Amino acid sequence: MKDFFELRENMNEDVAYHKEMKRAHDTYSYAHENEVTNDGHPDHDYAGNDHGEAANHHQKAMDAHKKHGGDSPQYKKAAAAAHKQTQMAHMATKDAGKFKKTAKPGIKFPKKP
Repeated sequence: MKDFFELRENMNEDVAYHKEMKRAHDTYSYAHENEVTNDGHPDHDYAGNDHGEAANHHQKAMDAHKKHGGDSPQYKKAAAAAHKQTQMAHMATKDAGKFKKTAKPGIKFPKKP
């Protein structure tokens, strides 16, 4: 019975992690798009798109975890894709430069469990 509760706790942690990552990426995507629409540098458009894609990938990872479980190849593939897109989004943010026309998002990305 203890194993069941440990498994359930791990499942909730993984899903919670992807949920927080999705929320953070959505926030950054919105901030980058605001920067562009307020006459900011156009590189923020690429960064906003990359964060939006990362949010979508984290949603897919959550869905795969819920449907197939945390040890499934479907979840592992979706989680790996989400992490790869997260790296791309972070690089795009760095390349876009500082937020000059709007405020930088105040949200922090959670640490990987």
